[in-house]
Amino acid sequence: MNGDNTSDCHLKSNYVDLCQKIDEWWKLNEYSADRLNSLILCFLDQIVLLPIHCGSEDDALTIFETINNRGMSLTDADIFKAKLHHASGNSKDEFVKEWKSLEDHEWLFRILMHIFRAKEGDSTKEIGLRAYFTNSTKNRFSDWKSVMNSLKLIYDIEQNWAPNAQINILWNILYTYPNYYWNFPLYVFPEFKQTMQQCRIHC
Repeated sequence: MNGDNTSDCHLKSNYVDLCQKIDEWWKLNEYSADRLNSLILCFLDQIVLLPIHCGSEDDALTIFETINNRGMSLTDADIFKAKLHHASGNSKDEFVKEWKSLEDHEWLFRILMHIFRAKEGDSTKEIGLRAYFTNSTKNRFSDWKSVMNSLKLIYDIEQNWAPNAQINILWNILYTYPNYYWNFPLYVFPEFKQTMQQCRIHC
């Protein structure tokens, strides 16, 4: 893997995991030699390994996105990660580090979508995350750094905001609501207020 220790580590980890699964399967089959032989023949005769040589990591992400139609479906976050990774250009290591520092990416993108919609005055019916962020006419991922800074800010608020006792009571009441839409104004209004303050300064 071109001397990539991380890739070697993943390869070793996957190999060990496969061995453990086979041991568990063989134990369930009472260590039957015939069953083990059938499994080996299955691997040899019915599994095809298709090597794909890519000129770059960007090509690998594009091919993966295109041909992964029989495996586990790609999540919206998987698609967004690939597009941001491509947009990051020569800063891919920085992007990967920042992406890994976040959790629950799709929730962060959902909040970001509502902030964008508020900024743009978009009051139309809400559409899916993937359709919204991959709209070719908007090109929302061209400035990958701005997107990641927004996601990190939202994540920081999610993780570190500490309300006082009175607000915490109201917060817990809101959590009993049957949907999550009440969350979005909590992020949109501070953004709107900051924008208005900046407008007053420049005016």
